[in-house]
Amino acid sequence: MKGLLTLFIGMLLVDCQTAYNNVSQEIKPLSLIARDISQNQLTKVNTPFYARILRGTTESDFSFLSPNPERKIVLLLDQEGVLWLFHKDSPNNILSRLGYTPQEIQKMKEEKVKFKLFIFQTETSLPRIATWENLLPFLEKTYPKNPTIPWLFKKFSTQLKTQKVSTKNLQQIKSSDLNLNSSFLFFRSFLSSELHLNERFTGTG
Repeated sequence: MKGLLTLFIGMLLVDCQTAYNNVSQEIKPLSLIARDISQNQLTKVNTPFYARILRGTTESDFSFLSPNPERKIVLLLDQEGVLWLFHKDSPNNILSRLGYTPQEIQKMKEEKVKFKLFIFQTETSLPRIATWENLLPFLEKTYPKNPTIPWLFKKFSTQLKTQKVSTKNLQQIKSSDLNLNSSFLFFRSFLSSELHLNERFTGTG
């Protein structure tokens, strides 16, 4: 199965706080889109917007772009990505098309995980295409007190683009665990565990 990022048209990066500060109040066109999605009647989209698929087990999990309070950067869909995913003629295996494995899907079923689609417009063009190059300024902005993170990103920039990683080799690493001597795998584990840029993230947009 192809990676999550290679499947979507226009996968985007955005930092959580900026996104919430710029959500537009114009919701009428979006309410029509939401209606078509919920009724499995979506065939086209005529207005630009962004979307985020939220996951959680309690209502409070859906209060933010991520239930993880440590997560500072999230991935979004643009309107073409939503159309690809929710078009009335699209396959019903949405979770598989999002890149989840059968084992992950079964585990979420057992844990009674729920999903919601958050669609919104912004006053300015905030998100950027999800490439490795565009990730760097987000790291610099969202971790201003930890210059080690962008430093390591620059150090391992070539490996990030060329070296594949396996989930079994990744650890749970926080930003506070990093230092200038951190290895590539240690830094890649941080990107996966804290930013959810796991092995399916290709950095090609």
